[in-house]
Amino acid sequence: MGTTHQDLRRVTCRPVTTKESELELAYSVSETRDIRSGLFSGSKAGRIRKRMSRNFFSSCRKEESLTSTHSQNYDHLLRDALSWVAPLVLLICILGIRLPPLAAQACTEVQPVQGANGYQARSGPDRCEGLYRSPVAGESIALLALQNGDIAFDLQNDRTLVVSVPDVSRFSTSKVAVHVRALPLGLYYRMDATVESGGSIDWPITAVIVPVKIHPDSLGVVGTIESGGNRVFVPVTIFAKGKPSPPHRSATAVFRSTVDVEQVRWRIYSPTSSSVPKYETASSHVPVRAGDPIRLSVPLTASPVNLEIAVKKTNSDDWMKLLLPVLVP
Repeated sequence: MGTTHQDLRRVTCRPVTTKESELELAYSVSETRDIRSGLFSGSKAGRIRKRMSRNFFSSCRKEESLTSTHSQNYDHLLRDALSWVAPLVLLICILGIRLPPLAAQACTEVQPVQGANGYQARSGPDRCEGLYRSPVAGESIALLALQNGDIAFDLQNDRTLVVSVPDVSRFSTSKVAVHVRALPLGLYYRMDATVESGGSIDWPITAVIVPVKIHPDSLGVVGTIESGGNRVFVPVTIFAKGKPSPPHRSATAVFRSTVDVEQVRWRIYSPTSSSVPKYETASSHVPVRAGDPIRLSVPLTASPVNLEIAVKKTNSDDWMKLLLPVLVP
């Protein structure tokens, strides 16, 4: 059956239009119009239709061949791209792109102040350090420090502090998370780092401490480890590099209340003990204004113990309590 005018309108391939040979003569617009008008009929019209159909589908075959060639070219380009991309990725993996440790990448626990002194990731050693905006807090009592001796350094001359942590490897952990905090209520400063068990880091104080002029008696430090699925607090020692480490037979725990308190009580006991001792009264600490540090001496312990503190708010019958697992090896 011949190809009709309606058939030619439905196909999408473009017919050839060159005159390179008699077998590839293109059908013209006039011939098509003449067929539609009835000028050509019978055998001549049939020959024209056959020629148009032959040239048309010859063009379709050429276009399909061209499409196939393009597809092969794209496949070749894709293979070439993969041939150099894959070795590049492998080279990056071998050489290694050094990323900051997780602690340095996650300096987002507080909202930093703007500028160079703001809380941010810093290197040498890797840590998060700086000033942050005042958090919204209610009435509470918090542990700000558990340290061996006082933090002591000369703000004018010292430039590097040594941060030393105890060996806690027997508790199935290899690292101690170190947290330095400003003790005064209106000074929002912190430094967070990670130290290998039984090791130390050199902490440069020229980044924030010196420019902001934060004095040593305004700082406290505490370490934490994960043991038995619990967060356990351990003491940390900080001293100026080149100077002797302070001797210690016990650790000092420093607490801070956000409200005035008129009584302070505390006790230490084993979490496996069948009986809990009575509270001891810290009479030398009362009354305590909001934000002033509350210092307690914690004896050496062979295993984690519970340190419990209770404070009574001024002119109130309400008590605030805090229970912490503590290890002082």
